[in-house]
Amino acid sequence: MNTSNILVFFCCGMIIVGSLFLCYYIYSLVLIDAKARGLERPRFWALVSLGGQSGGGLLLYLFKRRNYEVRLTQQEQAAMDRLKRKILAIFVLMFLAVIFFVFAMLPNMF
Repeated sequence: MNTSNILVFFCCGMIIVGSLFLCYYIYSLVLIDAKARGLERPRFWALVSLGGQSGGGLLLYLFKRRNYEVRLTQQEQAAMDRLKRKILAIFVLMFLAVIFFVFAMLPNMF
């Protein structure tokens, strides 16, 4: 196995693991927001927000939450800020993994 194949497998693994963590962190973020807004069945809405390939579940949650006012405590706000930073870091790492994947695949294509 040459180094480009190893890099391809590593990038694929990073993307898969990153997407799993991304789903978990989005679930946690929506759960905190739904509880702070007083929505009934916040775990249900957190699961709904993960559904769909094009983000339709998250859009459905965003439309639903418009009718409720937010009552966040300092701890909840701090937790949401930490989750947002983690989500941003995962997006950056996944973007870099895709870039490395493309460059690792170029020698195999030609």
